[in-house]
Amino acid sequence: MMNDELRNILESSPAKMQALFSCQYAGITTLDLAIQEVRSEQLRDRSIRSGLAWLAAPPLNTFQPALKVAQPRLLGCTGRPENVYLLTEFGAEVLNELLNGLRIKAPSPRNELDLTHRYLCLKVFERARSGEMEAKIEYSLENHAQKVRADVFLEQAGLHIAVEVEQKLPRKNLNRAVRKFVNWKRYIEESGQSGQWRIYLLFNVRKRERRTVIRSWQEALHKAEQEVGILPFSVLYFTSSDLLGKSSLSQTLIEAEFLDKLDEELDKPDVEITEEKPEVLPNYISPKLYTDFDMAMDRVRNAKPDQGFFPLIELASLIHQASFSAGSPTITRAVFPWASIWLMRRYLDDPWMEPVKTKLREEFKKMRKRNLGVIMLRETMTGLIWDTLLFHHGLGRGGALRAVFQVPDFQDLTSDFRVEVLISNGVQGIRRAEQTRALSWFLSSLYLYREKLGLTTPKGEQR
Repeated sequence: MMNDELRNILESSPAKMQALFSCQYAGITTLDLAIQEVRSEQLRDRSIRSGLAWLAAPPLNTFQPALKVAQPRLLGCTGRPENVYLLTEFGAEVLNELLNGLRIKAPSPRNELDLTHRYLCLKVFERARSGEMEAKIEYSLENHAQKVRADVFLEQAGLHIAVEVEQKLPRKNLNRAVRKFVNWKRYIEESGQSGQWRIYLLFNVRKRERRTVIRSWQEALHKAEQEVGILPFSVLYFTSSDLLGKSSLSQTLIEAEFLDKLDEELDKPDVEITEEKPEVLPNYISPKLYTDFDMAMDRVRNAKPDQGFFPLIELASLIHQASFSAGSPTITRAVFPWASIWLMRRYLDDPWMEPVKTKLREEFKKMRKRNLGVIMLRETMTGLIWDTLLFHHGLGRGGALRAVFQVPDFQDLTSDFRVEVLISNGVQGIRRAEQTRALSWFLSSLYLYREKLGLTTPKGEQR
């Protein structure tokens, strides 16, 4: 129940009120949707952002949070995903009271996939509204023949559009996709509605799996047509990257690709998509840490050649902080940095890093045979870091980043080999001191922990 003090705060703050109102469509909101909700109110984006932050973290010992913050897992997209604000149970009670008895429920995403599904539905809705298109989320249509449901349903100038968010299609679930097409045919033919019908599949999948997923949906379309004949709608697809990267939803829909029919003699997909099984993690790696690492790796893999710097330093920071956060056992009791080393090895074992890992192994093998002196070791390792690893991330010498492998001498208080890192003051939007330390450790670990990272074998052993 909302008390008078909270009501007064909300009514005197249009930013907080409208930010909360923007949750009425799906129980979640984003900054962009909250800004749309303001309409005629003369408020700056900063005020809306502050309003969302206040609702998610009100002053201590005043009110319960009305919102909680989460981040979706977007695959094949570059950059950090935006925050999603979900109604809490208390927030839902307050919103329902403000909206005179509506029954909006606080969402409870089952897992990360479910959260991302809800987010992408909301983004389609949000972009439809900004383009003055009528949109409904999780909209059901029913007649005597069939009941169907669209994740987002759009209507414009006689065109009926169902958008379906799809994040995976294991072979064992192929029949589910076939039934989706068959059910839509039965509904449309019975409805007798005039106009053109289209189904858009919104894929949120990794780039390396995209071709296989598309071919699975092509096969489902082919099987549906074999079962019930010609379908009274077109099927097209676009990706989460297309949705978020295009200037408008209309542009995204116009540029979407048709899901061509599958040739019967076409080879089977060369990558099998299976249900993801929870990975057994060591006790020092939490599920959240691993999820954050997995998302950071996606951003690194998908970065454009001229945009590799920021995803790399974010990944390096995450790996470093896994063991070296303030108050951690590694900092306070010199415990071995197991978590950081485990993540570092996962980074090197990623298929995308295979050329780098192969080169590092070859060079470390040569270095062991040659028994390099101090000067040659410094030059060789500096070259290896720049010409192999950093080059793989699209980075080169002479710019905003300086990285030099340093060998300690007898007067050096630092007993370890290390990579000295400097980031130019001209680089904005980074946590300079923290991320410089992180990138230094990240690069230094290649030499310091080369055996633990699988880059060399202990002396006397052969690989």
